[in-house]
Amino acid sequence: MLSPDELIEAVKKHPALVAVDDFEVAVQKTRIRNQRFQNGETGRDSSDEELWLSLRVLYQKRPGRSVIERFSSESINELVEGAMDSAKLSTSDPWFRLPYWPKQAQFPEASGDFEMHEYQSQFSRLGATPELVQEDYSNWVTQTKLFRKSELLQPEYLQKVHTAKFSVVGTDQGEPLWLNDFKSSSKPEDFAECLEDVVERIRATTPLGVTRTKLPVIFSPRAVTRLLPFIVPWFCSDKVRRGESIFSKSPRPMLSPILNIIDDGTLRESPFSVPFDLEGVATRAVALVNNGRVENLLYDSYEGTRENQKSTGSFHRSPFEAWPKIRPTNFFVKPAQESVDLWSGVSGLWIDDFLEVGHVPGQPGKIMLRGICGPIESGEPTMTRHEIFICIELVELLRKAVSVGNDLTYFGQFGAPSILFDKVPLELS
Repeated sequence: MLSPDELIEAVKKHPALVAVDDFEVAVQKTRIRNQRFQNGETGRDSSDEELWLSLRVLYQKRPGRSVIERFSSESINELVEGAMDSAKLSTSDPWFRLPYWPKQAQFPEASGDFEMHEYQSQFSRLGATPELVQEDYSNWVTQTKLFRKSELLQPEYLQKVHTAKFSVVGTDQGEPLWLNDFKSSSKPEDFAECLEDVVERIRATTPLGVTRTKLPVIFSPRAVTRLLPFIVPWFCSDKVRRGESIFSKSPRPMLSPILNIIDDGTLRESPFSVPFDLEGVATRAVALVNNGRVENLLYDSYEGTRENQKSTGSFHRSPFEAWPKIRPTNFFVKPAQESVDLWSGVSGLWIDDFLEVGHVPGQPGKIMLRGICGPIESGEPTMTRHEIFICIELVELLRKAVSVGNDLTYFGQFGAPSILFDKVPLELS
């Protein structure tokens, strides 16, 4: 398999590109190792490599683009011909720009790979009940490199992410009770703490008669982050322009005035931070929501030019996706600046985690939540756990937020503090 440098050189030498006004090459090489343990035994151990190559051209002021994921002796020809044909079939687009590349900030070197036995060695003290049924681990390393004919710079970075997912099963009145959890980190001990926590949560879950009511509810950081992937599309400028976001309407809906939401690709401690996107635009902190009011969206260079906005460096792709798209890097709810006691005076419930989160069929704005909760007594959380069901418009839930904690915690690329919501319609069972 050719290296990113060799691929860029092969594209640069293609004779058809002599005629273009400008061209830009983006290469990503990803190596992924996956390992699964089932009932303590090694179940699957696999490695995979992916090479992705993109070419954008500007030919007679008309833009064209082509990507390839499978390589052969004719791949470079197919890539260049595809981009040229795309440009010739397009029309002159006044909104198309190849964005300016500033000098990129230097990120610290990414952490190295871990062998899975380093994780396994952390779990010996957990005991046999409930049963740890399945563990999935992955290490993925992505090298990204860009080249543009009109630029002297050739930006590149190396990104490494380690993830773990656990499946634990206990019993509830003789029926299996499953609980899954997921974490991204660079330290094996973090995964052990995550597993210990999921085991304790399933041990403490107890049955309860069905009750329907409205109560104040404190969502843990883990519970809040389960909601954030459903919020992300609201802030993608292309979806807003196409009428696919709740913010497509004017005036834009307000959230609770205590909520502040940020996307920041420059957080040094996060494995999901990158110095630039696939257009070479530097990532930065973007305040999306300030005191409940939408102030910014996520842009690539095209959508930014259409709206007279600068790109936010948000044009990215995940491994094995064919086309990049507008997406966040580190997306989080800003915590309170000072210590906040969410529990004092609250008579309600606290939700530790959601087992299921999904859209209500036919009602894209409404979500269904099934989670694990416990009563709050005398301003303190109890260790008794029950199942809880919530069905509500997501934007309406976010308007019910009345207080935010300062315990910001990240799960993958999403982060949040604890949040107190008032009068949440719910069902306990």
